[in-house]
Amino acid sequence: MQTIIRDVPILDLRKVSIDAISTIKSVENVKTVILSPENAEAFMKVSRVDVRSHLIVHPDESLFIGQIEFNDSFLSELSKNTKVVILGHLLIDGFSTSLFNERVQSMRMYGQIFYSDKRSAGALLARLERLQGQLLRMRPNAVRWIGVTTLT
Repeated sequence: MQTIIRDVPILDLRKVSIDAISTIKSVENVKTVILSPENAEAFMKVSRVDVRSHLIVHPDESLFIGQIEFNDSFLSELSKNTKVVILGHLLIDGFSTSLFNERVQSMRMYGQIFYSDKRSAGALLARLERLQGQLLRMRPNAVRWIGVTTLT
């Protein structure tokens, strides 16, 4: 039996075996498919309709999805020399650059980076291997939201 996967924003297949990938008939209306280096080639044989992007995450990288407050609290949860991949939005009001340099070895960013602190943004850009998105300046302590919001 072949599987049809449709209408999901993010499809994470990193831990799916090549044999299991071969049972997928098609993937439809998916914004991002996340793959491992081991199964990426097998997935390319799957029929895809309205799939916007593919992201390959290596086993030694840590993936974070969503809206992330990139601050000392977040950084302190990382192991030393973490290779960070982010799919979503980074909000940067400031962080300790020494903690950042200790915890983040490299970064790939797929989404927007909103920053108010130039020094923190500079440290982050120094470790950034890829930015597929935008770097946007915001005012310090700005009110912000991402997603559907109705203002009355």
